[in-house]
Amino acid sequence: MNPIFTQITQVAIVVKDLEKTVHAYADQYGIGPWNIYTLDSKVVKDMEIGERRKDYRYKQATTYIGSTHFEIIEPLDEESIYADFLREHGEGVHHIAFATEHDKTMDFFHRNGKIAMQGGTICGKHKFTYVDCMDDLKLIVEFNKEEAGFQMPEADAVYP
Repeated sequence: MNPIFTQITQVAIVVKDLEKTVHAYADQYGIGPWNIYTLDSKVVKDMEIGERRKDYRYKQATTYIGSTHFEIIEPLDEESIYADFLREHGEGVHHIAFATEHDKTMDFFHRNGKIAMQGGTICGKHKFTYVDCMDDLKLIVEFNKEEAGFQMPEADAVYP
């Protein structure tokens, strides 16, 4: 069998206070700069939770550590899986994103009885999907499909 995932592309943590956490990474560990965004239904289209249409809001800060995209997420409402994670587990590593073929991977998960926990499309060109693989892989998996020309919107802030 060929591996379904071919590369780790991102590690993401969920926190209660994004600004405080970003400052710790940058000021104490020299990691950054961080692009900070507020993401909601104006930026993320086709928002879903449990494969049903549902809006949610969150702040996101991103940087690279080597070639790995590193993300800090702070939920801004109680609707998302990020808020669920904070309630159930507290702050910490939320998911790992892997390189894979999005549609084939979603078909694989459907065949194996798994549905998307949450997803959406950023700026109409970057589809992201989370699947709960805690029972077998002990983590939440993210995978993406990015169209040519995708760019994140302008950051709300950059730190430092």
